Amino acid sequence: MSQGLGEEIIIFVEGLLEKPERTDDVRKKLALNLVDEAHQSFPKTALIECIVRHNPRQGFCSGKIQEDGTFWGDFK
Repeated sequence: MSQGLGEEIIIFVEGLLEKPERTDDVRKKLALNLVDEAHQSFPKTALIECIVRHNPRQGFCSGKIQEDGTFWGDFK
């Protein structure tokens, strides 16, 4: 990869204030969208993870390139 990046990218979202409209689904969508955007910018990255903190369970998405070359993402 160019720009000195390795094969893995980990994105941390911190300081996201708790609000009633920021449901688990909203956090999951945020994590998925950030992983997707990172993949669009760096398509050869083998693994991209996003953690929306304070509680990773509330918005964690992991994506990686499969053996067939497709990009796969899943919520943890």
